[in-house]
Amino acid sequence: MNILTDILSLFKRRKFATHANPNDVIVLGINEEPEMTGIASPIPYKSVKLIKVKDFKIAAEHCAHANSPILNPPAGLGYVYQKTDIEPVTEKCTVFFRSLKSLSSNLTFATSTDDNYVEVSTTGEPNTAANVGTGFAIWKDKVGETLNFRTLVSAGSIHITESTDEISLDTVGATGNFTTADSKTVTVVNGLITSII
Repeated sequence: MNILTDILSLFKRRKFATHANPNDVIVLGINEEPEMTGIASPIPYKSVKLIKVKDFKIAAEHCAHANSPILNPPAGLGYVYQKTDIEPVTEKCTVFFRSLKSLSSNLTFATSTDDNYVEVSTTGEPNTAANVGTGFAIWKDKVGETLNFRTLVSAGSIHITESTDEISLDTVGATGNFTTADSKTVTVVNGLITSII
């Protein structure tokens, strides 16, 4: 079998393989003009080698991916680039990037209609609060999206009750009828004088 004739026949019939197995062999030869001596046939290549597909390495021409800054990133920085995977047999390259995810119910991410941007929208507002007047402050601070207020605590004779819309402060005291030194009757309900007879 004349392997050169077989190869030329494959060229003429445009029979090209679309996939090579790792143990398939490729023929390597010195790419130079053959020497001619008169009308004789060309002198064959001086050197021919065989190489398996799995050992046939070609340097990839691509740019590396990295997050910036690479060195000494500040605390709390999130990276978009995750990793690059290369399939060992086909050497198919896949670059993975992290997706954006909101942990807040007030913040959402969406792709723009022209597919060029990641749009961030929120139903919340950067609100704060303030105390007015010269009394004790009920408003404390804001942490993230949480507004913090001080609570009211009952103490001594002050009793606190709450309903759906209101908070009530009552004085807790004695209840009953009492006689004064001048023989008057005083009626007291929860520490409050309601009548004097």
